[in-house]
Formats: sequence, structure tokens, C-alpha cells
Amino acid sequence: MEQKQNNILIAVDGSEHSFEAVRCVGRMLPAEQTKVTLFRVVVRIPEAFWDIESNPVFKDTVLDMHAHELEETKHARDFMERAKQFLKECKYAEDFISLVLHRRQLGVAQDIIQEAQKGYNALVVGRRGVSTFQDMIFGSIANKLISRLSQVPVWVAGKRPDPGKILVATDCSEGSEAALDYVVSLFDGDHPEILLFHAIVPHGIFTRAQEWTLIGQEQKDWGYAAKEGLTKAEAEAQSFLDESIKRVQQKGGKPDRIKTRVVSGVTSRAGAILEEAKKGNYGTIVVGRRNISRAEEFFIGRVSNKILQAARETAVWVVR
Repeated sequence: MEQKQNNILIAVDGSEHSFEAVRCVGRMLPAEQTKVTLFRVVVRIPEAFWDIESNPVFKDTVLDMHAHELEETKHARDFMERAKQFLKECKYAEDFISLVLHRRQLGVAQDIIQEAQKGYNALVVGRRGVSTFQDMIFGSIANKLISRLSQVPVWVAGKRPDPGKILVATDCSEGSEAALDYVVSLFDGDHPEILLFHAIVPHGIFTRAQEWTLIGQEQKDWGYAAKEGLTKAEAEAQSFLDESIKRVQQKGGKPDRIKTRVVSGVTSRAGAILEEAKKGNYGTIVVGRRNISRAEEFFIGRVSNKILQAARETAVWVVR
């Protein structure tokens, strides 16, 4: 059987946060079947600007800007070489590593987006950056990458040095199935430990003030109905997770490396996911692009925002 080949794009900007993205890929994915492209958008001075160099008033300014540009280019090359060396230490072959210094054309985010759409399995970024990448996750560039790359998984690297052990958040949808299939496919079946995690938030629960208005039999009936609803939801979720494991096994996955967990009665899905990841020492959280609460887009929903903002130590993958 032909071995699967991963093709990963890492957007870097010379910061230590973007180097975390390099570490994430280098330490997690199998080197023998993963090609990596390190992509740096370089903002250079327009050629027309040099026309004013002959003007004595601007000569010193132009020289300073030229020196700055040369220094930035040197820094970018040095960073890329450092990243390349790290990947080689992680057993990546030299011809599996590409370094691209891309002159800015449409804009930093748009240039990254265009490159990411050239057949990559994932775009990997650091949580924060410097210069034009400032505030990588919570700034405008990250928002553009997340919202516009609907067909390309985006990974946000965390500070934790070992991103192994993966928590896949599920919601009993086709999107959840696709997220699990995606994770397994990256490792050609030989995947690390995976937890399929489903959190149930009860619907129609009364507030304490409303509960006080229920008396006698009404309160008992409501309690029984709520309990029955949770029990049914738990059974449906567990059945879905069990079927997911069977499907993955048929595709070459390792069922002994996949665990399942269903929790119910939680008040926040995002909170439950984050708590489980912390408690189980999971270095990566995987979520589908659609919201666990079935909202239109996961990225603009509350669950995704909470996870991306709060999971500072943990890598977060958002897949289609």
C-alpha cells in the first residue's frame, strides 16, 4: 500500500511564537511522510520609493530604510535556517523542507491564504507574533485566516512542547466524523492516543427563580423529563462514538489508542472541553469548523472563541 504523504504549510514571522508552530509539527507528525514548507511574508519597500534617493532631503531616510530592509531579510533567513535545522534534528529529510521568502503582494493574510490553497493538509501558525503578525490569534490577520480558509485545516500551536495526546471534540455530526478521520489520516493509521469527547448541555433547564414557581407534581414531572432527556442524549452520544471507532478501525486506525468519554449536565461545552484536556494532559484539541451547538460557523461561535482564547498552552486544530 502506498504511504500517505502529508503536505504542511507553516506561516512564520521570526518570533518565538511562530517557532512554536515549527516545534508542533516537528515533534508530532511522522517525518518520513511529511513535507514542510516554511513560509515568510516579507514586506519590502516599493521600487518607486528609491526614486527620491537623489533628493538630499530624503537621502539619509532612504539609506536608513534600506539598511532596515536588509537587516529584516537577514533575520528572516537566519530564522528559516534555524527552523530547518530543528526539523532536521526531528529526522526530517532536507529535501522534505522548503523555505519560502515571499514578497508581500495582496497583503500578509491574503498571501498566506493563497499559498495555503495549493494543496496543503494544514496551515500551522503560532499563537502570537511580531510586526505584521502582531497578536496572531486575536488580531485581524488570524481572523481572516480562520474565516476564509474554510477548506484548509488551521492549527494554532500552543506553548506545550509535546502536542501528543489528542482530544477530538465531537457533536454526533458528519463534521465530527470528518475531524476524527482527518487526525487518523495524518499518521497513516499509526496515530497517538486520541480521546473522543462529547459534552452535553441540557436544554430547557429552568433557572432557580423559575424552578421555585414549580410546585408539587409539576416539579417532579419536570425533573423526570429532564433526567430522561439526559439519559437518552448520553446513550445516543456513546453509540455515535462507538460507531466512530469501528469506522476508523476499518480505515486502518488503532482502536486500542482511541478512548471515549461522554459528560452531561455541563453548563459550558467549551469549559468542559478545556477542563478535560487539562485533566487528561492532552496537548492538542481538535474541533470541527461547525459549532458543537450546530451554529453556522464554529469559528465565529462562542465555543471556538473560548477555546482559542483560553487554550494558551494547548494546540488547537480547526478542521473542515
